[in-house]
Amino acid sequence: MPLHGAALPTPAEERALHRAEERAVAACMRGAGFEYQEVPAAPTPSVNPYGLVTREGARQDGYGLTSAALAGPGADPNTRLTGGWSVERRTRWERALVGTAPHERTIAAPGAPSLRVNTDGCVYRSQATLYGRRWEEDRLALEGVNAKVIDTVTKSPRYVQARRAWARCMRDEDESYASPDDARGAVQELLAEAKGDADDLRRTARRELELAGRDAACQDWSELPAAVRASQREAETRLPDSARRLAARVSAARERVVRAEESAPPR
Repeated sequence: MPLHGAALPTPAEERALHRAEERAVAACMRGAGFEYQEVPAAPTPSVNPYGLVTREGARQDGYGLTSAALAGPGADPNTRLTGGWSVERRTRWERALVGTAPHERTIAAPGAPSLRVNTDGCVYRSQATLYGRRWEEDRLALEGVNAKVIDTVTKSPRYVQARRAWARCMRDEDESYASPDDARGAVQELLAEAKGDADDLRRTARRELELAGRDAACQDWSELPAAVRASQREAETRLPDSARRLAARVSAARERVVRAEESAPPR
């Protein structure tokens, strides 16, 4: 992960952060005079920005895509909560939650897509409460730095050479893909075609395990992970000190929230 994963929390961290964020949103909504039911976290597969996968991870869960699809998204209890309300009451609730257009602000950072936020909504305000007032700006700026590092790595001669060796290895296994991301994308396409059909999902799961296993073996053979590590170290040495300070600031904010969530009493 670029910058020690500062821009990409682990699935376990994401779950803790989600719980903390939902609790903060609920408190904000209560303060605004509205009910709010905390939304359970949806399962998300761990994604490496270079498509790297270990043999053990591939053996256990492939890319983690089918298992996440089978678990499904967490149901939003607020749909039921607000279902019988009048249009006027539901509109006021939604405005309290996501904010209003007169308070919209656009946040921009080099290398990252711009972000529009409504600063009067509980979604935005709860983030500021948890992480600090500059959270959205810092997070977006770090996404831009992260993207720059990844782009530099994937264009480096060492990475390109290793990726081509990986592709040759995969062709020897009757798998024609130009990159690990393409292999992962093939499973995503199968999941989209399955449309929840149980038999198709079982076939997709078997295919995912098979493909991810070959992918991981070829990554080891081509030394793709080593190429990523070496190229990434080189890319990061060229970053300005401000980028490292930014990464440390974002990581510290997330870690603070995770520690607080993990030490909170069970609910």
